[in-house]
Amino acid sequence: MESLTETTSTPPFILGNFPRIEIVFGCINKLGAPSQASGDDKYAKLAKLKQLLDGGAITQEEFNQEKAKILAQP
Repeated sequence: MESLTETTSTPPFILGNFPRIEIVFGCINKLGAPSQASGDDKYAKLAKLKQLLDGGAITQEEFNQEKAKILAQP
């Protein structure tokens, strides 16, 4: 994780302007660290397939065949 920005409230602290801080973090992939992209890629492909099924572009049988292929990939 890497801190991207930090914002603090400014005085005067009256009428609901309470002291507070907001820190925004970003996740970074360090070099050599394994990536989870393959798992995310599977879900993206399945979501796209579901959209095609719902839109009537493919049949339920085609959906099931493609789904099995995607889930069988390592």
